[in-house]
Amino acid sequence: LSVTNNSNFIIPSPAALKATIISILDILSQSGTIGKITYALSFTLWTMTIGITTPVETAAGMAFPLQTAILLSSIGKIGGALLQYVMAKYLFSSYARRKMKDNEWMDKIGGSFRNHPYGVALIWRFSPLPEFVKNVG
Repeated sequence: LSVTNNSNFIIPSPAALKATIISILDILSQSGTIGKITYALSFTLWTMTIGITTPVETAAGMAFPLQTAILLSSIGKIGGALLQYVMAKYLFSSYARRKMKDNEWMDKIGGSFRNHPYGVALIWRFSPLPEFVKNVG
């Protein structure tokens, strides 16, 4: 895995990241049921933390049979979004509300959701924000 050192951050090059993901997925695809479970759980964690899922889903389509890749990626993506939502709502909501209590932008966003819930929800879902921002809101 080659890396680019950019002051305090170590970021893998796109080619190194691609090679690593494909290598890991090839190993998982040859590991039977354990590999499938590992991929679904890992993809759930990836969805919750990194949020950019397209490269992993694409690589999974190359490593696993297409129907299997779609099923496992769906489980991981939906599972990650659901866990993010549950954690945000039940574990972190009171903390976030305290921190955002007097935030002008949050008041505006809340007002927009109250006045135009469907339109704002569509804009929110199709916006270029990271998945964890859109899932947690």
